[in-house]
Amino acid sequence: MKKKKVLFISSTGGHLNELLQLSPLFEKYDYHIITEKDKTNEYLKEKYGKKVKYLPYGTRSHLLKYIFIYFYLILKTIYLYILIRPKVIVTTGTHTAGPMCYLGKIFGSKIIYIETFANINRKTATGRLIYPIADLFIVQWEEMLKLYPKAIYGGSIFWNFELGTVLFSKRNRPQFKKGDNKMILVLLGTQHNEFTRLLQEVENCIDNQIIREQVIVQAGFTKYKSNKMEIFDMISKEELDKYMSKANLVITHGGVGSIIMALEKGKKVIAVPRLHEYGEHVNDHQRQIIKVFSEKNYLIGIQNVEDLPEAIKESETFEPNEYKNNNQKMLNIIEDFIEKI
Repeated sequence: MKKKKVLFISSTGGHLNELLQLSPLFEKYDYHIITEKDKTNEYLKEKYGKKVKYLPYGTRSHLLKYIFIYFYLILKTIYLYILIRPKVIVTTGTHTAGPMCYLGKIFGSKIIYIETFANINRKTATGRLIYPIADLFIVQWEEMLKLYPKAIYGGSIFWNFELGTVLFSKRNRPQFKKGDNKMILVLLGTQHNEFTRLLQEVENCIDNQIIREQVIVQAGFTKYKSNKMEIFDMISKEELDKYMSKANLVITHGGVGSIIMALEKGKKVIAVPRLHEYGEHVNDHQRQIIKVFSEKNYLIGIQNVEDLPEAIKESETFEPNEYKNNNQKMLNIIEDFIEKI
């Protein structure tokens, strides 16, 4: 029997990370993946080959440039839709997926939209846009059903909320000790807004000898110079995996993708939110995300960068709960829907 064509599409960063949690579905269908092209996801081409297509990467922080890029994105979307002709379009957002969903709706494709895990009690702009045309609209928080009455609660795309056992014990994991020639990895993700405050506080910790290890920073679009840290903007997944494997502690912004990446590697994590008042993000949803992860004891969550020194000291004895990726409920909902088409 000929497999149904299913298109999985999202922007890059955390939304792509969410989309890839659906990878168990890929082998069941004639799948295709579309995302924005940047250095962080070039590995997809090596892993999935011709199944991966790219759209131009754009940010609304440069409005005039964004208008031209988005116009080109629409034209390429039309080309890719004609090329693939998907029976179903599955998306986790954001604006990159909007034109594809509306084009698909016009030509009879079924639309499955998964509202991002990052929003707990407010609609996203893309959610508002796609909700009226979605054939299946899934939310990851029960609270969101109040905002989207026709949606289905699918549980988390990342994990179930039952706590696991302690991932590391004092016997089988070296304790984080100052001065033992290990490395700290700092992740700022792919968010276009700068997060200078966090790097300033990391440097303060180095100056005060709270941090004595080598510090490597994936800074993204944050422009920061320091002779006390090794700073990169965007690096490949393979390079990042190497740094991650060597790190004994990860300090990250509150982006879901960065947090999950570190947890999946079994790292101790300190998460710090970007804040809207400092122009570091469009809202304060990272506060909520960090709060949830922290309450589950997956990581050490702080709400202010000034609390970083205490968090580093706490990490010496912190024992996280095991991170479990169990999204079978959501996978079943999506598969059942597709099989009935």
